[in-house]
Amino acid sequence: MNLLRLRPLLRTLRQLRSDQRGQDMVEYSVLVLMVTFVAYGWLPTHYAPSLSHIWGRVASVMYTLTGVS
Repeated sequence: MNLLRLRPLLRTLRQLRSDQRGQDMVEYSVLVLMVTFVAYGWLPTHYAPSLSHIWGRVASVMYTLTGVS
């Protein structure tokens, strides 16, 4: 394999490895996701149907306002 063809790819991979932009956003997103899973796991099961109904209504309103599903 021609090593000259791999140099741009290796350079790009090195830049991606050292680039820290956006890392905070990913960390906060993972934290929010974990908190959401824990909160949903701790909610009593009799609240789950009402939450599903609420999210269904929110989706219905969003579709009505935007026309995008």
